[in-house]
Amino acid sequence: MTYDEAKAARAKLEAVAQRLSDRLNSYPRGPMGMTPDHIKATKEWKDEYRAYHVAAGKLREFNRRMVKAFRREMQAERAERRPA
Repeated sequence: MTYDEAKAARAKLEAVAQRLSDRLNSYPRGPMGMTPDHIKATKEWKDEYRAYHVAAGKLREFNRRMVKAFRREMQAERAERRPA
């Protein structure tokens, strides 16, 4: 896998995790900002919560491996973005 392919794969994983995060954040919140228990008890919320944590775990693992495999490329890319 090349660095560009890895970046594309990471972007897909990030998009999935973000979509699931947005879906979880769309549920109503209580006055303290937490999701009420009667909503957490629904099968729909539990399934989406589980799916989000699976997607976030996959992204976390991918990022861990990407840093190991493409450390130099990532450093060079960051150096290019920095002002001179």
